[in-house]
Amino acid sequence: MFFQKKYGLDVYIPISDDESYLAGKVSTQEEALVNAKKLAKELLAYGFNPKKTFFIIDQVYTNIYNLAVKLSKKVNYSEIKATYGYKPEENIGLHFYPAVQSAHILFPQIEKGIKNVLVPIGPDEDAHIRISRDIAGRFGLNKPAILHARFFPGLDGEKMSKSRNNAIFLSDDEKTIRKKVNKAYSGGADTAEEHRKNGGNPDDDVSIFYLTNLFFDESESDKLRNDYRKGRILSGEVKKMLGDEIVNFVKDFQSRLKKISDKDVEGCLMRNED
Repeated sequence: MFFQKKYGLDVYIPISDDESYLAGKVSTQEEALVNAKKLAKELLAYGFNPKKTFFIIDQVYTNIYNLAVKLSKKVNYSEIKATYGYKPEENIGLHFYPAVQSAHILFPQIEKGIKNVLVPIGPDEDAHIRISRDIAGRFGLNKPAILHARFFPGLDGEKMSKSRNNAIFLSDDEKTIRKKVNKAYSGGADTAEEHRKNGGNPDDDVSIFYLTNLFFDESESDKLRNDYRKGRILSGEVKKMLGDEIVNFVKDFQSRLKKISDKDVEGCLMRNED
């Protein structure tokens, strides 16, 4: 979204409804489609420009499969097996899906003539990019550029996971948010007195990590870390600051989400006639 706001770029967002079905994350394709449109609505509420944002939901834009078939000719089973670790007994849809993901990534260049494509991804999605870059080279296309995003830790300092209930969700209410934040892993001393005397470790404090990476600018972040290290601010105070920031952000998001209609979403969906 940063690049769209700063440079006015078109953004193509593939929502892999079919992969959710193939991987068993949902029971039916109908459920996958409902989830995909819900996610698209949330992305618009988050702030993507509806005039310059295009969602590729594969059940809607089925032309993506024609492109995937074309690209699949330049990738073989050995590459997919080595990259993803898929086994022969797994459904054939999963084995073919890397071609679909490559179609998502190369679509702006092949179908829209956009030569320079930047793909922000999480580290766990690197395999998709590597396959698509290989395929791009074999078709004489520009290889897409990559921007790796970093993983955020869960509030407990461990890997973020829904099953661990260590994440904040945009559907959470204020009471739930503050309860979760109050349990966040702290870098402070065992007691307030000890913390004031010896200070804490801001590098271990999850609340400080969230504040400095999501809400504060560089100057504010430096001051917070310094004050915490010198014991001028306690862990409880930091958690209160984070709770306030997240509550305000989530309330604003939920307010904007209510204003996004199904029609708004439909207007951003790629369709076969596009």
